[in-house]
Amino acid sequence: MAAEDGQTAAVETATAHVLPGGKTIRFTQTFVIETRAGQVVRLQAYTPYGPHGLAAIVLGLMRLGNEIRSRTGRSSKSATS
Repeated sequence: MAAEDGQTAAVETATAHVLPGGKTIRFTQTFVIETRAGQVVRLQAYTPYGPHGLAAIVLGLMRLGNEIRSRTGRSSKSATS
């Protein structure tokens, strides 16, 4: 996708890497490219890594809770009316 200024573009691509030992990892990557006078002046890659540290733990626990509730048929909201 090119920006209106004609100097910036974003590209998303599906990536597959084969690691030593044969394991394949697949993920999407987004690249933002900035140009000036026809030359690339900046290329930034963004990968879909999640949060780290305490935020990752909290998010993981929330997802686990949601998964357990969906498997048992329970709602995360109390049934008061």
